[in-house]
Amino acid sequence: MTSFLARGGANVRPREKRGIGGWDLFRIPVKLWRNTIFARLVIMHLIVVLPIILLGIYLYNWSYRNAGEEISRNTLAQLHSYLRDLNREIEWLEIQQFDLLQENQLHKIAVIWELMDNIERRESIQYMLHRLTSIQGSSAFIKDIYVHIRSIDKTLSAENGVYAFDRKRYDDMRSALTAGAGRLIKRDGSLHLGVYKPDGKTGEEPDVLIQIELDSGELRESLSQLNVYPESGSFLIDDESGFMLASDEATRSAGSIITPTVRTSPPAAGRREARLRGKSRTWSAIIRRGPGRTKGPS
Repeated sequence: MTSFLARGGANVRPREKRGIGGWDLFRIPVKLWRNTIFARLVIMHLIVVLPIILLGIYLYNWSYRNAGEEISRNTLAQLHSYLRDLNREIEWLEIQQFDLLQENQLHKIAVIWELMDNIERRESIQYMLHRLTSIQGSSAFIKDIYVHIRSIDKTLSAENGVYAFDRKRYDDMRSALTAGAGRLIKRDGSLHLGVYKPDGKTGEEPDVLIQIELDSGELRESLSQLNVYPESGSFLIDDESGFMLASDEATRSAGSIITPTVRTSPPAAGRREARLRGKSRTWSAIIRRGPGRTKGPS
């Protein structure tokens, strides 16, 4: 028995070294990765779910982009409608100015004041004040109407009645109108409309000058109605006078930074997004370029 074992043992290879429990410690991770069910599930999960995730990201970006474009289109339509209504309102105010300039009672006051008795003067003045208050009440954008009558050293006002001739307002408006400043004139932080009838003599100051001061508060209130979202704002720029009006203080701060860029861009109305003091803020710009020069969005 002993000799048989010795001979048989000569043909048996030495046993390989094993680790704990008879397993090769260096080959365990590879076998587990190839054979475990968890690895197969992970691979199947990636094959099935990854395309769904990528499709979801694509659909999200597509819907986000379409929603942004739709909001921009609606905003532009709103801004163009506001600009069209504002131009129509200004044209109507200009018509009222010219009607006032043709008033017979105003001509009587300016030309034959010295020939009128006290009753005629009072009736003419009362008539003109009534006309001024009627025009003022017809538009929310009118703050006050002034009729400067140089020949009698008087100024009529819808708010203040009759008082001494306002030489400063008269000279400011006359110089701006003579220089061809445009339809809207910026004075003392507000917009004004003005008209006068030239005197027959060259270089002579006109006897009557009519001035309409627009209400910046009402214009600001009308702009704020365009703000649909809490972090949005609007500002109005008049390209002729250089006047800028914002719907709120934050928008005014943004407008002072971006106004030079907006003025050089073609669109008459547009929607942009900017960061102010670390916060994202959407603002809408409305640019008046004067009659016949309003440009549409590109």
